[in-house]
Amino acid sequence: MDLQFDEGRIVPLEPNHPLDFDGEAPVYGILKDGPIQDFNVMVSRKHFQARLDVYLGQNEITKTNTAGSFLLIHALSGTCIISDKTDTNEILVADETLIYDVQCVVGLLMGNDARAIIASIVPIGS
Repeated sequence: MDLQFDEGRIVPLEPNHPLDFDGEAPVYGILKDGPIQDFNVMVSRKHFQARLDVYLGQNEITKTNTAGSFLLIHALSGTCIISDKTDTNEILVADETLIYDVQCVVGLLMGNDARAIIASIVPIGS
């Protein structure tokens, strides 16, 4: 998909490569080759900042969430095992999401066929 902004600028999007832009800007999606799946994170930039990362294939990732922040883990494909120091593991499969809104350390173990998105939403000034 390409994004066309009101001022005429066209930005080609590539799979698994996030694009940060002002969500208040008028923008139009132009499909290049049939339907797609899109994942958006929108926040009030006056109050929060967001970061979105895409992870592919076999990976071990550790993320820390602070009090007042949000951590979202979304499985795009494959299997992801999530551990959060509570002695229980969660298994995420495609199209499932875990949301943490407390201070914690989260481990993510991804299989070879896994694709996952991790979004961190942090209050401004934190």
